[in-house]
Amino acid sequence: MLMLATVVLSSLWGLVLRCRGILIRVLSPEYIGYYQPLLTLLLWLVTLMALFSVAVLCYRSGFFVDWKATFAWKRLFFLVVLALLLLNFNYLVGKLLTASQITNTNQQMMMQAYHLLPRGVFLINGTIGAALFEETIYRACIFKILKNKKLAFMISIIVFPLVHTQNLSALAYVPTALVLTGLYYKRESLSDCILVHALHNALSFMI
Repeated sequence: MLMLATVVLSSLWGLVLRCRGILIRVLSPEYIGYYQPLLTLLLWLVTLMALFSVAVLCYRSGFFVDWKATFAWKRLFFLVVLALLLLNFNYLVGKLLTASQITNTNQQMMMQAYHLLPRGVFLINGTIGAALFEETIYRACIFKILKNKKLAFMISIIVFPLVHTQNLSALAYVPTALVLTGLYYKRESLSDCILVHALHNALSFMI
């Protein structure tokens, strides 16, 4: 139930974006400027509603019982360092794939979203949204459904890269899958994984 709800809620803003694209193609230019603020407002409302709804569902499912421990200074320091190390390693992997002329389709989609979405909506979805939705689905839900932690670990590190892209560029997401799945396997803390994931994405947008 939680996995299905997360998938549906995280897809809502994409539906609004498609509706926006249809309206731009159908409406005459003078009407586009009229509807643009309304569509932007709708994107904001859908984004915030999806984030709030998934967070509440996670809380009620017991995944945030230890969230305060995530912000204890020793663990917080460890998680920040882990995010920085992962960022640097992924940067090197990305450079290697670029040098090998392997196209990262997920990165191309992110660039399209950057130009189509309001900046604030893009940043929230790319950092907090991506971290909350993906960690809920690929870590919390998979581990909860499968019960067997070793099997859940293997499934998670295989599914996570393939969902992002279906060619060799999926290799770029293997380090992230290993680190975040390993973190959940070790601590079973969804808030830890969300923090590392969100921080990693936020910093990657800056470089």
